Parts: sequence; C-alpha cells; structure tokens
Amino acid sequence: MTSSTRPRETPALDVAGPRAALREGVDGEVRFDAGSGGTYVTDGSHHRQVPVGVVVPRNVEAGARAVEACARFDAPVLSRGGGTSLAGQTTSTAVVIDWTKYCDVLISVDPDARTCVVEPGIVLDELNRRLADHRLQFGPKPSTHSHCALGGTIGDNSCGSSAQAYGKTVDNVRRLEILTYDGPRTWVGPTSKAERARIAAAGGRKAELYDGLDPLLPENGFDVARPLEHCDPSRLEGLDGRMAQLMREEGAHLESLDVLPEGDSWLLVQCSGDSQEDVDEQAHALLRAIGRREKDADVAFSDDPEREQRMLRAREAGLGVTARPPDGRETREGWEDSAVPPERLGDYLRDLKDLFEEFGHDHPSLYGHFGQGFVHTRIPFGLRTAEGVADFRRFAERAAGLVAAAGRAVHRRCRRP
Repeated sequence: MTSSTRPRETPALDVAGPRAALREGVDGEVRFDAGSGGTYVTDGSHHRQVPVGVVVPRNVEAGARAVEACARFDAPVLSRGGGTSLAGQTTSTAVVIDWTKYCDVLISVDPDARTCVVEPGIVLDELNRRLADHRLQFGPKPSTHSHCALGGTIGDNSCGSSAQAYGKTVDNVRRLEILTYDGPRTWVGPTSKAERARIAAAGGRKAELYDGLDPLLPENGFDVARPLEHCDPSRLEGLDGRMAQLMREEGAHLESLDVLPEGDSWLLVQCSGDSQEDVDEQAHALLRAIGRREKDADVAFSDDPEREQRMLRAREAGLGVTARPPDGRETREGWEDSAVPPERLGDYLRDLKDLFEEFGHDHPSLYGHFGQGFVHTRIPFGLRTAEGVADFRRFAERAAGLVAAAGRAVHRRCRRP
C-alpha cells in the first residue's frame, strides 16, 4: 500500500512561503483554497488526504519551477495525472501538481522508430487518437484508458488486458526526462557501457541516479515473464464464479455468461499469429498440453471475433458489478491492483482466499490480468468505524506479506545453481 487510511503525521508547514513563491514564479493556476483542496482530496481509491495546495502548470517548465519553489521551503510535492489510482498514490498532504489540464502535448513522432515524445499530462486515448494516422498506438491499455495520463501510467507501471501482447508500461518506455526534488533534471534510458562509465566517473547526483536506475534498464536483462508455452497469448484474463454470480443477480451481461463454458472460474486465453491456421494450431497445442479437447464441456474454443468479444465483456464488466453488489454491502478498493510473479499466481490466490476467510470477508471476487500476475478485487472493509479501519490495516499488512513472499520465492528459485 502507498498510503494509510489516516493522513501521515507531518511537521507543521507554514504555507505562506511556498504559496507566495508559487504565485510569483510559476506560470499556472496556483490554488490554496478549500474548494480546490476538496477536489483533490481523493483519487479512485477510498483514501482521503487534504493537499497543502494545488498547482496546475501551463507548461512543463512551469511545473519544474513549481517543484523548485516547493523545495526551497521543504514543502512536499506530489505529481498527479488522471487520479485513477486505486491505492491512494495520488493523494497526499503535499502540494499537488496536476499536469493534465495544459501539459498534454504530443511533442514529436518518429514513425520509423515507432517512438513518440509526450508531455506527462496527455491522456492515453488522446495519444492513441493522435497516433492513429501513423498506424501506431501505445500498447498497454488499462481500463481507465479514457482518462489516465501517461505520466501516471508510467508512475504506476500500468498494464491492462493488452499487456500480455505488448508488455507493461515499463516495456514501452524508451527514455524519461526526470526532475528530482533536489534539483537535477536529466534524460535517462538505455545507455552504452562507455557512457555509463563516463557518468560514473563524473560523480555527483546524476551518477547516483544512474547507479539506482541501472538494474531496471532493458539492456540489463529486464523481460516480461511468459507464463505459457505452446501459445503466444495476446490476452490472458481471469474471472471467478463470484463475479458471474453478481452478474446473474444484477441481470447484467448475461449474454456474455452464456458463451462461457462450464465451470466456476475461467481463464480467457486469446492467441495471436500470422494466420488463422497458425492461431488455431497454437490453441490446439495449448489444449493438448493441459489435457483438454476442443469439444470438452469446460472448454470454449472460438475463432468467431463476435463471440470472443462477448466473452471478454464478461471480464471487462468486473469493476461495475463488484462495486455495488445487490446485497447492499459497500465494497472497497483497499487491496486492488496487487501483483505477483505469474508463476506464483495460483498459490497467491489460494492464500488470499484463506486470508479473506480469516478476516470474515466472504466471497470477494478475484479477477484481472492473470498473464501479468495482476489481480483486481473489491472487499467489504468496514471503514466507517475505528475498529473497521484497524481491521483493514491488519488485513493490508498480512496481504502485503503474501505478495512479498511470492516475490522472494521466485527470487530464491532463480538464484539456485
């Protein structure tokens, strides 16, 4: 988790200094009124933290000057995109810099290299609309694609249902211009050994940054885990029986449920290839590998795009049907977007369901981008009482332990001789 349900204790800040510096030195909207604070007090999560103030810079340079002004007064800063985060990432007792209103420029496109340079506030759907004439798109497509900003997408390393084919955001970012709170502003990205050696020899803050970033660079071995052989899946999505139950109780998306095979939970695998024959053979090879046949009752084999879209709509309906279940319980985003190595996903889901039972959270739905080990869920946390908040905190700590243990298990296995 990135924040608690209660604001963190921070030293008292005299806002007069940063407010005056921001109004004097920043080309943008500088808001320290209660109404603006209320507007930015939350994001897509249940977390609530009142910001110190809000800055809406009219250009990237103004945003950089806002960070500089805040740093002079030791005022905390939070960059915010579309505010779609589900774990409180875009709420804080800080000066919030909102990039989406003005800093949304597509600066350049190189169709041959299939790259583009963008400002952090551009919304994903708008970027793809502007790239359409070049027959290009940004591959990852989180469900909030109509309003998530690229800056936030990068910060969250977002994925979405298309990540199985195109990778997560980190796999689609070539270079970043970064600005640190203590002043340095530089481009980072794939760098030759000679260039890294030159940066290290020069010392200073840039050398420290590169030393910290080096392990994450693609040329140093980062790769997306591929959970399946015999198939090149462009989508690998999961949904469970609880979601199907909610759909039936709400009378929603029944046509999607009708095309699913027998079963209580489903894994939707969509293969891609150069021809229909190639794709069909991949799918048949996968079925053979897991001991299934096309005509089995618990298999739905389809090369009909319309039927495939109906099946996928059942998965994409997850947020809507789990947000307000018919039994009237309030479900919360408090353990949304957890992710583990895909090869540990089965163990993690079983352990998580045991944790639900231990805390009395019966039947939360589990669904998501299983090819990336990425899980969505909404849980009926009782956040209206002090006891409920304390219970949520204990759950989050235990669940975080499950995620950490899954990562450690894979790390140990990889290090064995």
